Amino acid sequence: MTSARLVFHLGDFKTGTTALQHWLADQVDITTPPGLNHASFTHHLSDPAHVAAHFCALAERLQRGRDAVVSSEHFEFSDPSLLVHAIATHLPSRAHDLRLIAYVRP
Repeated sequence: MTSARLVFHLGDFKTGTTALQHWLADQVDITTPPGLNHASFTHHLSDPAHVAAHFCALAERLQRGRDAVVSSEHFEFSDPSLLVHAIATHLPSRAHDLRLIAYVRP
């Protein structure tokens, strides 16, 4: 069985993030948490209760073998160590294929 993919799209403002989010929403094989713009998630990475609730939903999807995408241009302003900690705490399983996608402006 192929492991489920968890993709973090670390968008940058004014780089087509919204267009990419609309494209992802049209893909029938990708399940996302409610809504594709996860600005709220990125703004609350320091709130353990908020992170736990969000990652619980992600873990359920991944355990069912469904891919998940978290996408926000607000990752630009987030502390990366908080995201790393959340992943290590709530998704310790190596059974998931974790990917980070980012566009870096020149």
